[in-house]
Amino acid sequence: MTVRDVVVVAAGESDARVQIKKGDWSGKEDGSAIFRGAWDDKNLYLCVEVSDDIHKNALTKPAYLFTADSVQFGFDLEMEASRRFSGQDHVLGLALSDAGAPLAFRWVEASRYVMKPLEAEAKVARNETTKKTVYQLALPHVYLGLKAAGGTKF
Repeated sequence: MTVRDVVVVAAGESDARVQIKKGDWSGKEDGSAIFRGAWDDKNLYLCVEVSDDIHKNALTKPAYLFTADSVQFGFDLEMEASRRFSGQDHVLGLALSDAGAPLAFRWVEASRYVMKPLEAEAKVARNETTKKTVYQLALPHVYLGLKAAGGTKF
């Protein structure tokens, strides 16, 4: 298995690609994340550890999980960077409800709106002592139509 770290821009910080307003963000404990990815011959593994002093997601319907504390993943396999979905674009997300139920959903698959539960191994856990939420996903390569290998970009 190969593991890669990716820079995640925290709220209140910016780089050439991302502009996020500071608002009432009070520091990394109030919203920051570490992303890790890995792959093997069957799956793409995604893990996001979010530090947030308050976790809030009162939702019970996964289709709207993006409106509260959650993570979303977008894949642009052709890397055409369009503002609309085309080709092999995918959008999916994970959340943890306030009741402790993990929520997983896919909005876009191969550039088509599918609006259905995500059928992949997903885990979400919150540790109130450390104020961290960990989102984990094992996404089969066949879901993306991808053969992951060193140097693959998407």
